[in-house]
This record gives sequence, structure tokens and C-alpha cells, in this order.
Amino acid sequence: MLSERILTTTLKHLVRQKLEYTPNKLEMLPNPQSGHNYMLYAHVPFCEVLCPFCSFNRYIFNETAGRNYYRSLRREMEMVAERGYNF
Repeated sequence: MLSERILTTTLKHLVRQKLEYTPNKLEMLPNPQSGHNYMLYAHVPFCEVLCPFCSFNRYIFNETAGRNYYRSLRREMEMVAERGYNF
């Protein structure tokens, strides 16, 4: 639909202007603090259909990209757990 394409293009442009990615300067994740509870948010960016109103980072599902993403996500979660975090 034309209106969806226009809205999606406009929103993508506006989001790129407002959001900047600044790499983290930490060389290592700090150890968890005793007595603190931690929650984990893992974003899954793959969708079967891209909704025009969604502002999340998302991509049409691709099996190869998905497998690589989940493999990396699993390893990152293992590294965080090895530091002593418990979610």
C-alpha cells in the first residue's frame, strides 16, 4: 500500500536522524553487584511482515541470518552468565 511505504520511509529517515549508535568503551562487562537483581532483554529482530508502525530494529526473516544471530546471542548470554549474572 502506498501510504504504508511513505510512512515507513519517513519514519526510517526520522529514526536515523534521532538515534545514534555510540560503541561502548568498556573492554569487559563489569561483575554483578551483590544483592542486586538483574533482568535480561533480548531483542529478536526478525519478522515475517514488517509493520509500518513498528519503530524497533527489524528485518524480514532470513534463515541463515537468523541462525547466525541466535548463535551469537546464545554465546553472548553464556559470557554474561560466566561473569556471574543470573537472570
